[in-house]
Amino acid sequence: GMMDPMMGMPMGMDPMMGMGPQGMMDPMMGMDPMGGMGMGMMDLGGGMGMGMDPMGNVILGMDMGPMGPDIFIMGGPGEEIHGHIGDIFGDPIFFGPDPDDPYVDNYIEPGTTTVAVTATSLDVTGSAGSVHTGSGVSDSFTAGPGKSTFTGGGAADQMKFTTLRSNAEDTFLDFTSGTDKIKFTASVYTGFSGNTLGNPISANQLYQDTGVDAAVAASNSDIGTAATHRIAYDPDSGKVYYDPTGNAVDTDAVLIAILGDTGTYPTTVVAGDFIVI
Repeated sequence: GMMDPMMGMPMGMDPMMGMGPQGMMDPMMGMDPMGGMGMGMMDLGGGMGMGMDPMGNVILGMDMGPMGPDIFIMGGPGEEIHGHIGDIFGDPIFFGPDPDDPYVDNYIEPGTTTVAVTATSLDVTGSAGSVHTGSGVSDSFTAGPGKSTFTGGGAADQMKFTTLRSNAEDTFLDFTSGTDKIKFTASVYTGFSGNTLGNPISANQLYQDTGVDAAVAASNSDIGTAATHRIAYDPDSGKVYYDPTGNAVDTDAVLIAILGDTGTYPTTVVAGDFIVI
């Protein structure tokens, strides 16, 4: 009652009858003790056959010859049809009417082209007023001239500062402390010249307080409470300031970034969020 889907020959236990010479197609019939039965026709260039097992499943097999595709289709009363098409040159294609059917390895909707899409990371440099939105993978934004807005999306994203400009702060809308990174080029941000490249800034180089904005304004653009401070963060506004000399009175603090937006400013940041490159 079984079928050979590649040759279309029934494989019952009784001898098949009626083999003809090449070019002739004689009927073949067979039946096994379990109640399965099959019939088919073949010659040396290919063949076809049909069978039925005791459960009522109908099996149709066809072989188009040594170089042609082999077709195997099966299904039972009230069941969906499952199939297999393949040849000696490649992997088989399985098809069926239901993409959720456990017996179907690949489902192809008639008239539909399936395209696999892989997310690629964003690597962009901002310009005045530009807005950039990342993908679901790690994205990189490099600060440029003017004020830009960057949304990283999922995964760990980074904002890089390779130039130092005043009145050009960039906004990192979805910055997440502990996941995303802010990176500084040491040759430009000389306050980090003594840091090890590729490592986070030291804990004593970060200052954060809800009064940073007011303190910067009152001290004529200096940050922090110590000469070691290089980065100051105000969680009330999300603003990040850089000062190469800390609280020394030399008016050299620069607003470089805003993390988050109204209502989403990070409540705290850590030294590990800032990397020297």
